[in-house]
Amino acid sequence: MAAPNLMPTIERRVREAWGSFYAEVRKMGGEARPNQSADIFIVRPTNAGIEVGVQPVTFRLKEKAARTDSSIYVTVTGSLLFSPESTRDDMRASGFATRVGYFREVDDKRLKHVYGIHYDYDDQLPAHPVYHSQIASMADYVKHINAAHNRQFDAVASEDDYVKGLLGNVRVPTAHMDPFSVFLQIIGDHLVTDVNDDGRLAFIRAQEAMSTIRSAPAAAARLASVIDQQCFRSNHWYRDLKHQAEA
Repeated sequence: MAAPNLMPTIERRVREAWGSFYAEVRKMGGEARPNQSADIFIVRPTNAGIEVGVQPVTFRLKEKAARTDSSIYVTVTGSLLFSPESTRDDMRASGFATRVGYFREVDDKRLKHVYGIHYDYDDQLPAHPVYHSQIASMADYVKHINAAHNRQFDAVASEDDYVKGLLGNVRVPTAHMDPFSVFLQIIGDHLVTDVNDDGRLAFIRAQEAMSTIRSAPAAAARLASVIDQQCFRSNHWYRDLKHQAEA
């Protein structure tokens, strides 16, 4: 178990990262609720390290950065696990789980669920990439949108759940997509354009805010081959069963 006395440091780092990130989101014309870190993050010790639980955060965004209307809601939940080897000077995240639901507003009562995904970490199962994503319906996240933005959207109708029925056991290798990484991806997709210098600068500052969290190399030892071979192909995200069998 990571030393409990690291909890104040982790709480402070998370609070500062979110505060800086949220300030840039506002400058870029987006909304995120709740906006206070105390309402989002729960830091607790576990047998595997110190976990940061991420309560639902709902963004209200433009579907495309060049548009003027904000018609997309994106809700993120999840957790981030800090390695027992972490120190105050070197905070390392060793595991995570992230759930994301995207919704398009149709009218005051109706949302379409246009995308749902979860990002996971698995360093044990041979057919699972160490970091991967899977499509999944997050239609029930409407309740988080209503709570965060004081709306009264109805539950997503079956015909408006565009994710329902899609193949859910396809695991796509990804980067280390913990909730903070996804926060950054969301504003990059929806708030940054190539012609707005202020927006690009705000995104750079948001990147810097998120950089306070680093991943733990020991939690994904198989990715050492990426550096050794200077190759980023997805086969490196899987366990090397040949070498394991020869050992």
